Amino acid sequence: MFNKLLNKKLKMAQDELLVWRERQNSIESEMLTMTVNVDMIITGINKNFANLVGYQQEALIGASLGMLSPSYVKELSCYKRFMNAISAGVAVSDDYRYITAEEKMVWIHAAWCPTKNASGMVTSMSCYGLDATKAIDAAREDSELIEALLRSTAVIEFDLSGKILTANSAFLNAVGYSLKQLEGKHHSIFCEPAYTSSSEYHEFWNTLNSGNFVASRFKRIDSSGHEVWLEATYNPVHDTRGKLYKVVKFATVVTDQVRREHEISSAANTAHDISQQTDVSANRGADVVQKTVGTMNKIVDQISSASEGIEALGK
Repeated sequence: MFNKLLNKKLKMAQDELLVWRERQNSIESEMLTMTVNVDMIITGINKNFANLVGYQQEALIGASLGMLSPSYVKELSCYKRFMNAISAGVAVSDDYRYITAEEKMVWIHAAWCPTKNASGMVTSMSCYGLDATKAIDAAREDSELIEALLRSTAVIEFDLSGKILTANSAFLNAVGYSLKQLEGKHHSIFCEPAYTSSSEYHEFWNTLNSGNFVASRFKRIDSSGHEVWLEATYNPVHDTRGKLYKVVKFATVVTDQVRREHEISSAANTAHDISQQTDVSANRGADVVQKTVGTMNKIVDQISSASEGIEALGK
């Protein structure tokens, strides 16, 4: 009876060990794993991790983790959280940067899990992670592009009903409002009443709510009632589920340019009118000259006839 119970427990333990090994093999084949002791010496590293940083596994076993870390690692918040986790004997996850053999930076999104001895002291930390280099580099590039746009472009955001969510300083300066004055107000605050009551304005918002962007030159009204001209695009934005949830406007102020264009157009129209008037005057002058020439020719003819008559009498 005792042997049967013991064999049953042994079988259960063997099955659990088999499951654990299969799980560990799956982790090793799909993930980046590494183990360090409390002195930050690498005691284990899988092929995936070694390949990512450009080393042979054998070259990393026994090496300091600092060999793969940037020189400023101790200044990073992720390092400080990692060290606190070791002290507390808890797991921690973050995005970690490592330096490859070719001195390039790679990123790993990983969880570090502690292993403790019978006394509850941490003896090692094991890393289970995935290569996040492309995702983090792309996110950083996108962030820098957005920052560049925010620095150089007037930006304002609306919900789908047209209410203002936020705006950057460039836009606020262009229209002469503070963000507090605009939050929650409708887009129509920037438009003339005749336009906001028109079918064109309603169609404008229908287009945006259909997920289509609108790009053009727009006349808007600032806080002082003055015209502000913007070269702008209204861009519908979708969330991660593909649902439309807001509209972002990127704009450049072109008020001075529009004024110059109007001045040039006005001057051109004036010049055209003067030219037309000059043409009319010139045509009238030509008619007068032609009539005068005709009259003079008649007088010459009459004088010639008179002279011939006088000569005939003389004979």
